[in-house]
Amino acid sequence: MDVHDTIRAFGSKLEPLLRSACIPLYTRAVEHDFIRPLGTGSLLEVAEKRWLVTASHVLVEGRRDQLIAGNLIAGHQFSVEGVAIGNERDDVGILELDQRSAGLFEGARWLRVTDLRLDPPQVSDVCVLAGYPVDLQRRGGPTSALAYITRQHDGDYKAFSSDPAEHLLLDYDHAESIAAEPDRGPPPDRLQGISGSAVWRLDDTGSDQMRATVVAIETGVFPLPGRLIVKATRIGAVLGLIGRAYPDLRGALTLTL
Repeated sequence: MDVHDTIRAFGSKLEPLLRSACIPLYTRAVEHDFIRPLGTGSLLEVAEKRWLVTASHVLVEGRRDQLIAGNLIAGHQFSVEGVAIGNERDDVGILELDQRSAGLFEGARWLRVTDLRLDPPQVSDVCVLAGYPVDLQRRGGPTSALAYITRQHDGDYKAFSSDPAEHLLLDYDHAESIAAEPDRGPPPDRLQGISGSAVWRLDDTGSDQMRATVVAIETGVFPLPGRLIVKATRIGAVLGLIGRAYPDLRGALTLTL
C-alpha cells in the first residue's frame, strides 16, 4: 500500500489515536499570564512506573518556566511536575509521574513496551509524524494535531548529522504534502511545536485495521528548499535511558520485548 492509499484508507482513523496518545505540551513563563505551545509528548508505562516521554530539550525548557500538559480527552490543561531524566546526546527525555500527576491524564492512552518497535524501519515503511505544530494552534481556540503520513528519507544520513542505526529521517515535502485529514487544510510549512512527538509506523494487517507502533521520538528539523527533513531518535534510546535510570526494570523491559 502506498502513502496516498494509506491516507485514503486510514487517515480519518488516526484522529482518535492522536487525541488519546499524543500529549500537547506548553510552557508558561513566570512573568506572563498565558501559555505557549512547546512540544509534544507520549505516555509510557512499564511495571507500574509511568513517564511522560518527549525530547530532552523540551523538558529543559519546561523546567525553566512551567511545563503544562493538555488532556484532550478530558478537555483540560494542568501543570506537570516530576523527576526528569534526559539524554542530551540523543535528545530524548522522560519525566517520571507520581500517582497524582498520572491521574490527570485520565482517558489518555498509556503506551506499553509492546507498542514500541525496535527493529530498524525500512524505506518502504509508512510512518506517521504526529504532533502539535504552533501554526495549527489558535490562541483561545481548539488544539489541532498534525498527522502527516510519509516515508523514511532514502538519502544520505551523514549530511544531517544522523546515523541510521540510531536515528530516523523523514521526508516532509511541501509540494507533496497531504494531510491525513485533508478537510482540515494543508499541513503547515513549519513544524515548530512537534519536538518530542512520537513517530508511528503503520503496519497493514491485511484487514480494515492497521497496527500502529512507535519507532522514534522527533528531535529536530532541517529546512531545505521546498521541504523539510525531520530527524527522530529511534525508540531504543528511550528504553536504554529507562534501563540505566531504573536497573530494577531491566527484567521487565527484556520480558516485555
